[in-house]
Amino acid sequence: MLTNERPKKKKKYGVSKDLLKALEASMQHQTAVNKNVRPGIINLGCSCYFSVILQIYFHLPNILYLLLTHIAMVHARKKKAHAKNHQLILTFLLELQTFYAIHYFASPKVHSPLLVFDAFCDLVPFPITPSQQQDLGEMHDLFVEKLIEGFALLGVNITHHLVMPLKLGTQPQPQSTIMVPLEGNSLASSTKAFMDNEQLSLDNFPSSFAIQLVRVVFDNKGNFQKNRLPVSIETPPFSSSCSIASVVYHVGSNPLTGHYVCAVKQPYDHLSSAPFLYCNDRQVVESESLLTKVSPPVNDLALVVYSTIDTSDIVRFLKTYSHLILDALPSSVHDAIQEILST
Repeated sequence: MLTNERPKKKKKYGVSKDLLKALEASMQHQTAVNKNVRPGIINLGCSCYFSVILQIYFHLPNILYLLLTHIAMVHARKKKAHAKNHQLILTFLLELQTFYAIHYFASPKVHSPLLVFDAFCDLVPFPITPSQQQDLGEMHDLFVEKLIEGFALLGVNITHHLVMPLKLGTQPQPQSTIMVPLEGNSLASSTKAFMDNEQLSLDNFPSSFAIQLVRVVFDNKGNFQKNRLPVSIETPPFSSSCSIASVVYHVGSNPLTGHYVCAVKQPYDHLSSAPFLYCNDRQVVESESLLTKVSPPVNDLALVVYSTIDTSDIVRFLKTYSHLILDALPSSVHDAIQEILST
C-alpha cells in the first residue's frame, strides 16, 4: 500500500543526505576525467528547479542568440519604461541576459543566480522564496511567459520559438508545455494518448517545446505518491524531425519535494567536446548519454525539451563574432565578465 511518509533523515535541498551523496558519487564516477567543464549554478536553498530552467535555455542557441544580441536594446527600453510591470519584466530580462553573458564568456566557475531569481520572483503572481521547492512545469511556463513578454516590449515576437500552436478542434490552445499523464513506459505513446483523449492537434512546431510527465498518483486513501515507472525517451513523440535538447530528472520519492537534475545537449563545441552535459546545480560535467545508464538509476523523467530547428549557423555566429558581442555589452556587464576572466 502506498504511503506518504517522509524520510526520517535530515534533508538537503529536499533530498536525503544518502541519496544526494549517491547521486553525486555516480556523477563523479561517470566522468572521472573532467569536473566542471562549464559554469555551475549555486542552489539558493531549494532552487534546483530554477537552475535546471536556466541550463535548458542557455543551451538553446536560438534563445541565447536573441538574449545576447538584445542587451543594449533592453537597457535603452528600461530607461524609458514608466509602467511598473514593464520595469519588472525588463529587469528580469536584463538580469537573465547578464547572467547568460557571464555564463557564456566566463570560465567554468560557479555562478549565483540570485539577481535573476529575485527578478523572476517579482513577476510570479504568488509569493515564492529560495527555500521553497516549486513545481517545475509551472515555473517553466512562467519563465517562458515572461521571456516572451519581455521581448514583446522590445517589439520582438519570439512566440514561434517557444509556444506550441495547439488546437482544440478549430480553437487555438497555445501552450509552452504539454503536461502528459504517464501511461506505460513510453513518452511517445503517453503523449499521443493524451492528445487523442483531449482532441488536441498540432500542425506545425515552434523552435522548441517541452513535455512534462505528470507522475503524481493516489492510493485508495487519497494519499499522493510518485509514479516511478522508468520511461523511454529515445523516440520523439511527434516526428523524427524533433531532436532532444534537454531532459530533466526528478530525484526522490515525493513528487512535491526532491531534487531536479538535467542533461543537456551540448551545442557549443568550442566550449566542450562532449555530446551532453550533466547539470546538478554547482556541478556540470561531461556525459556520453542522457543519464540512462547512471548508477544508481535516475529514471524518474520529469520533463523533456525538444528542438525542431538546425542551430549550427547560430552556433557558428556566436563563436565567430563572440568578441563583437562581448564588446557591445553594457560596460557594467563587460566589466563583470572581464573581472571573472582575470581571476
